[in-house]
Amino acid sequence: MEMYLYILAGFLVGVLCANLFRRSRKASKAASKALRQELVNARKEITRITESAEKLQSELQQAQQRLKENEENVLSNADDQTKVLIRQKDDAHKVAVKTLSDQIEAQQKELKSLKRKVEDLENDVEDAEDDKKSVEKKLKAQKEEFDKLFGDMQHAQLELQRLKGVEEKYTDSEALSEKRKKAIEFVSYILSAPVANRSERSSRQLNLVDQVAAFIKDDFTLLMRENNWSVNQNREDLERFVANQKKTWIKDKTAVAFIGEFSSGKTSIVNRILKAGNPNATLLPTSSKATTAIPTYISSVGNNTRPQYTFIAKDESRKALEDKIVEEMSKETLDEVRGMDQLINYVVREEANASLNGFSILDTPGFSSNDAKDKERTLEVVNECDALFWVVDVNSGTINQTSLAVIKKELKKPLYIVVNKVDSKATSEVDKVVRKIEETLRNKGVPYQGIIRFSMKEDIKQIMNVIHAVTRNKPVDNYIKNSQYALKELEGAMWKKYEETQDCIKNSRLEIDSDEDAIDDIVRQIRDYGMRLINMPQPKSTWLGLGANQYVITEKQAEDYVRLIEEIAIDLTNRLIDKIKSLEGHASEHGASSKALSEIAGRGTKITESKEYFEKLVRDLNR
Repeated sequence: MEMYLYILAGFLVGVLCANLFRRSRKASKAASKALRQELVNARKEITRITESAEKLQSELQQAQQRLKENEENVLSNADDQTKVLIRQKDDAHKVAVKTLSDQIEAQQKELKSLKRKVEDLENDVEDAEDDKKSVEKKLKAQKEEFDKLFGDMQHAQLELQRLKGVEEKYTDSEALSEKRKKAIEFVSYILSAPVANRSERSSRQLNLVDQVAAFIKDDFTLLMRENNWSVNQNREDLERFVANQKKTWIKDKTAVAFIGEFSSGKTSIVNRILKAGNPNATLLPTSSKATTAIPTYISSVGNNTRPQYTFIAKDESRKALEDKIVEEMSKETLDEVRGMDQLINYVVREEANASLNGFSILDTPGFSSNDAKDKERTLEVVNECDALFWVVDVNSGTINQTSLAVIKKELKKPLYIVVNKVDSKATSEVDKVVRKIEETLRNKGVPYQGIIRFSMKEDIKQIMNVIHAVTRNKPVDNYIKNSQYALKELEGAMWKKYEETQDCIKNSRLEIDSDEDAIDDIVRQIRDYGMRLINMPQPKSTWLGLGANQYVITEKQAEDYVRLIEEIAIDLTNRLIDKIKSLEGHASEHGASSKALSEIAGRGTKITESKEYFEKLVRDLNR
C-alpha cells in the first residue's frame, strides 16, 4: 500500500513539473515584469518539488528497508509454497519499485531541464529589458511623429470642411438653378400649350353654362325667395351640375375623391386601383415628398391603355399636356412657380381601365403639405364628388385637429375613413387606433359612413366594393329640369293668384254696388219718412185770426209720428251706419286687391320673362 502512495507522489511531482513547464512556455518576452514573477514562482516550485522528491526518496528507502525486514521474517516462518509466493510478490514489488525509481529519475531529469529553461527565461528577461528600452525610444519618436501628423490632419480637416462648404454652396446653387430652369420650361410650355384635340364644348357653350349657373344663383334664387317658393335644390347640387356640364370626364359617372394628410398613401391606393384594372397601367409618382401638386382626375375613356393627359386652364379651355411635362409636374418644381393656381385649375388623365368603368377618381394634394394653396385647390373640387375617402396613416395614431376642422367645416359629401398601412402595426395596436378615430369623430360630431382598414397587402376589392356601393347624386342629373319645373310652377301659381285677385276685385265691386244701393234705399226711406212727418201736422185757424198759427194731429197721427221718429232714429240710422261700414270695408278690399293685382301682374310678368330667358339658355346649351 505504501508503494502505491509513493507512485502517486511521483505522479504528482510529474504533474507539477509539467504544469511549470507549460507556464514557462507561455511567458512573453514583452512582459518582463510577468516573466520575473514567473521566474521567482518557478524557483520556489523547483525548491519545493526538490524537497518533496528527496523526502519521498527517503521515505521510499525506509519503506524498502521495512519491507525487506518484514519479508525476511515472513520467509523464515513460511513453508516452501509461501516462500514461492513471497518471492513472486517480491519480484513484482521490485519491478514496481524500479518503475517508480525510473519515474523519479525521469522527473529529476525534467527538473534539470526546467532549471535550464528557467535560466533561459532569465536571459530572455534581460533581453526583454533591453528591448523595452529600445521600444520606448521608438515609441517616443513615433509619438512625436504622430503629434506632427495629427496637427497636419486637423489642418487638413479644416481645409476639407471649407472646401465642402464651397462645394455644397456650388451644388445647392446648381440644383436650385436646375429646378428653376425646369420651372421656367414648365411655365413656358403651359403658356404655349396647344388646345387638346378632342370633342369638347366651345367657349360659347362654356359661357352658357356660366350664364345658366349665374341665373340660378341670382335671378332664380331671388324669384323663389321673393315669392316664398320652396325649392328642394342647394348650392352643392348647382356646383355639381356645373362640374358635370364642364367636366365631360365625370359626366354621367360616379366621382370619388381620395383626400387626407400629406404622405398618408392616397396616391398609392389610386395606383392599386389602376393596377387592378390594367396590370400594365402607368402609375402615378409616389414619394416621401409631396408629389400630387394639382388635383388630378382619372377617368376611363376609349380603348387606349396609355394615359392621355390634359389640363384645364383658368379660362376653362382644355389643353394638351405631354408626358415629359407631367413627369416634371412635381410639387418641388411647382413651388418655384408663383401663381401656379392662375395657370392650371386641374389635370385630367384619361385611359382605358376596367377599374374606372362608370367611375372617375380624384387624387388630391395633401392637406398638411404646408401650403394653403393645396387646401384651396382641393376644397374647390372635392365637394363635386359623390363620396370622399379620407386616408389616415395608422402610424399617426388618429386624425389631427387641423384635419378634423377641415372635415367638419368644409366637407359636405358622404365620408369614409381609410386607415392605411395597417400591416406596419400589430392587430391590437390597429384596433386601438380605429377606436381612437371613432371616438374622436363621435366627440366632434362628424358623421361618417364607415372605417376601412387597408394596406398594400390587402385585396384592393376591399375598397372597390365600397366605391361600387356609392350612390350617385341623382338630383344633379335633373337639376335643369327641376329648375325649369319650379319656374313653371311658380309662374302658374302667380297667374292663378292674379286671376283669384281679379275675382276678388269683381266680388268687392259687386259688394260695393250692393252697399251703395242699400244706402240709397235707406236714404230714400228716411227722406220719405221725413216728408210724412212734415206733412202729418195739420194747420188750425185761430179765433178771429188772433194769436199764433197752430198745428194739430190726431191721436192716431201722433202714434204714427212717434213710430216714424223711432224708425228713423234707431232702425234706419243703424242700418245706414252698418251699410256705410260695409261699404268702407268692401272699398278697402277693392283698393287692396287692385293694388295687389298690379303687384302680382308685375311679378307674374317678371317670372314669365325669367322663365322664357332660362328656357332660351337651356335650348342654346343643349344644341
